[in-house]
Formats: sequence, C-alpha cells, structure tokens
Amino acid sequence: MILALSGLAAGLVATALSDLWQRLFMALLGEPAPRWGSVGRWVLGFAEGRFVDLSLKSRPARRGEEAAGWAFHYVVGAGYGLAYALGLVLLGLSASLGAAIGFGIVSLVGPMLLMKPATGAGVFGMKAPKAGFGAMKTLSAHLSFGLGLWLAGLALL
Repeated sequence: MILALSGLAAGLVATALSDLWQRLFMALLGEPAPRWGSVGRWVLGFAEGRFVDLSLKSRPARRGEEAAGWAFHYVVGAGYGLAYALGLVLLGLSASLGAAIGFGIVSLVGPMLLMKPATGAGVFGMKAPKAGFGAMKTLSAHLSFGLGLWLAGLALL
C-alpha cells in the first residue's frame, strides 16, 4: 500500500515538475504554454463512445474541456508513477536516474502510439501541423517527467 501511494505521489510530483519545465521551455522558444483543452475534448467524448475521434480538431470547444484535460493529464501522470514504482519492484531494480529517464522514454508510447493517432494526428503526431516540433515537445515533456520521477523518488520511493 505504501509503495502504491508513493508511486502515485511520485507521478503527481513528476507531472508538476514536467509542467514547470514545459512552461519554461516554451517561453524560451517564444511559444505558448501547453494547453489541455483538446485532450479534455477527446476525454469527454469517451462518454459518448468516441475513443477514436479523427474529427477532434474540427469539433467545437466543450464546456469544461480544459479542466477535463488537465485532470486527465494528472491522472495519467499518477498512473505512470504507480507503474514506475511497481515496475522497479517487479524487475528488482533500484530507483535511479537511468531507470527514471528510461521510464520517461517508455511512457512516450501513450501519446505517440495511442493518443495522437486516436485524435487524428497520426502515429507520432506526424499528421499534425509542425509535426517535428510537436514530437520534440512530447519527447521533452516525457524526459522531464522521467527526471521528475527520479527527483520525487529520492524522497518517496
């Protein structure tokens, strides 16, 4: 139980640290901070039986989509933290910078092979405008998430 709670907490901390990094990174590049409205619109569509929504970008904004997107983002981050902690135990590994960064890289499967294709952006987001830049942002976010897992793990795992 303690391991599960620690993993969930580490995921939340790592998500918050990744968000801070993304805000700084985007500001340095002169780009707007990440927003989660379209993810929220996608998630809200689940209740209507739409997991794959290739028309997501053309759908009108929905009430509460930004909050739903942020909530989903943090729930996934907590779940990733739990998966990381359990993975360490199951594989007999110690929490380390390498393991955490490696997990951050593995966690790219979620957005690159699931979320982006399901929302019409294609595998790795290659159908999206500025696809290369989008892939770089996603990679940066997940590497910083891995770093955040390691930092959180110093105190929690």
